[in-house]
Amino acid sequence: MEILDRNTIKDFVDNFLLAWQMEDSSALRSFWDADAVFNSSAHGSATCDLPIVKLLLEKQPVGNAMSLFSSNLYFATKTENIYTLTFYVYGIVKDDRNEVMTIGATVLADIEFGPNTIKFKSLTFSLNWIEGEDDLIPNWRKPLGYRFWKVGDPLSVIVSEVDAPWNKYSNFHSTNIEEELLQTYARYAWAIDQADFHLLQSVFTHDIEGDFTPMGYLKGNQQVIGTMKAFRQSWPWMQHFGEPISYHISEDGNEAELVIGRIIPQQYETVLQSPILYGANYELKMRKEDSVWKISYFSYHPGWFYAKEKK
Repeated sequence: MEILDRNTIKDFVDNFLLAWQMEDSSALRSFWDADAVFNSSAHGSATCDLPIVKLLLEKQPVGNAMSLFSSNLYFATKTENIYTLTFYVYGIVKDDRNEVMTIGATVLADIEFGPNTIKFKSLTFSLNWIEGEDDLIPNWRKPLGYRFWKVGDPLSVIVSEVDAPWNKYSNFHSTNIEEELLQTYARYAWAIDQADFHLLQSVFTHDIEGDFTPMGYLKGNQQVIGTMKAFRQSWPWMQHFGEPISYHISEDGNEAELVIGRIIPQQYETVLQSPILYGANYELKMRKEDSVWKISYFSYHPGWFYAKEKK
């Protein structure tokens, strides 16, 4: 049985985003199954490949350059040839006056693969936040922003307690330990960003502790989850974009350390340069419990750095 790996799926996602930002209708259509379903808080809904491509291109910011990137990839198997996946999208939109807007979104999708082909069967796009000149995307429906919900607001297109793959399907059990570690971080970021605190609790060991800057040094599930819940309530648009920098696994294979670089899209010049300049790093110690990797020690360090400085 053929199995897709992280690099293959990541390339598929990034090439899709490239076709989208380049407004290449032919290339864009090639990513969709003929009967695919698309639902977006920013664009609306469409079914079948041609209507989906038409909708995406109709909503494009005319005359403005858009750059889209992915992070936080997670994937799990549904059937032998269908995977469910989540990833984050961050983007920068510029006009000819050099006005800038940055965006952050969460994506939930199903892909089907066969010999030499991968297609989206469904994709849900939730625009979490925008910052800057929001008139640069005049055709996108904007997120609620800095206010509370009120009667008449549109429903969320992603509800973690119902839709998150960790809540619906069994984890993808990879023989690649690095993959399992990365998926643990993706689960952590999704849980805190979606305010799914039951899922967040499943990420930590019972004796979790560490430096949760800016919340301080916390110890134990009660203190960690309770503090993060209170912190999250006043910041509903938070989103933690991250990429792996390095990892180390103990000789017995039951403990590991993972360093994640945090991406700050709002500081767009750090994202557009190569190599990328990270705005903070997570140093995570993990332990295997019941065959699942969990975070046992958490340390967050703000400060700009390049990946080579942490390897």
